[in-house]
Amino acid sequence: MKETQHNIKSASFAMPTADSLTVTAHLTLIQNLDRNLPAEDRRRLPDWLRDQLDADLPALEQSDALVSSSEMDRTEKSSLVATQLERMEQLVRDGYKGIGAIRTTVIGEVERAAVFASYGWTGGLLGRLTDDRVLALARIGCRKHEDIAPAFRYAPELVTDLNAALEIYDRSVPASRRPAAGSPAQKRNAKLKAATETLSQLRYWYCCTSRQTISSPDLLQAGFQPRRKPRTAKAVEAASKRQEERRVERERKRLERLEEKTQRSLNRLAQETERLRAQADETRSELTALGGGVARDEKTGTPGTGTGTGEISLSA
Repeated sequence: MKETQHNIKSASFAMPTADSLTVTAHLTLIQNLDRNLPAEDRRRLPDWLRDQLDADLPALEQSDALVSSSEMDRTEKSSLVATQLERMEQLVRDGYKGIGAIRTTVIGEVERAAVFASYGWTGGLLGRLTDDRVLALARIGCRKHEDIAPAFRYAPELVTDLNAALEIYDRSVPASRRPAAGSPAQKRNAKLKAATETLSQLRYWYCCTSRQTISSPDLLQAGFQPRRKPRTAKAVEAASKRQEERRVERERKRLERLEEKTQRSLNRLAQETERLRAQADETRSELTALGGGVARDEKTGTPGTGTGTGEISLSA
């Protein structure tokens, strides 16, 4: 995926909420998409909407940076809270790496960028993981994300671990030490509301770039989920059913081949056992015959039939 470099300062992600982080990532995705489109492309944003996007995005980022956190530094927090923050940081890193590790044969780069944006990864970049940003990314990661294909979402066990860490964190941090809602926060919320409205306008625009409207594939490129028609959903369900039937049929044939192979092995084993049994019977008969001759020699002492020492006489 083509990455756009950003200057990430220490204050860039100060005290973002999960919503502001998601909106920022989504607006950045659309901004980068529109920037790389040729001027004559039908998906190119009109000037007024592009200007609105270019104004709302930095305004939201700056308002996030102005909201100061009333939490203590990680070194001053209780060991339990610090442990959960470290745990969440590792988990969101794992989620980021998981999206990046999806093979290009499975997901397109445009769709991967949209998945990154849905999870709050602005521009598809890892960025600087401050405590506040880790919390926001963790809360985003716990959402259902039904607009993302299951194969591209965070692993279920990772989401479970994030929920557990957040629950412990929320119980452990006193309300007085959580971010206070002051004037900067109210300003940020206003900027977030404006940016969210711009995002809605952008969705309507991409619906208008194709006759397919709400089902337009242009929506997917811009990070939105196209609406599926009922018959499309049924077709997907039918395709999934056929795929499952084919899987069951392949498994049945595999088991049949395995059964045939096992039966052939058993037959060969039975034949070998029978051969060895016949050979053993033959050897036993020979030993019995030889043992009987020696016994008669020892008993009768007949010359030429035995030596009396267990050796076999070669005389006629």
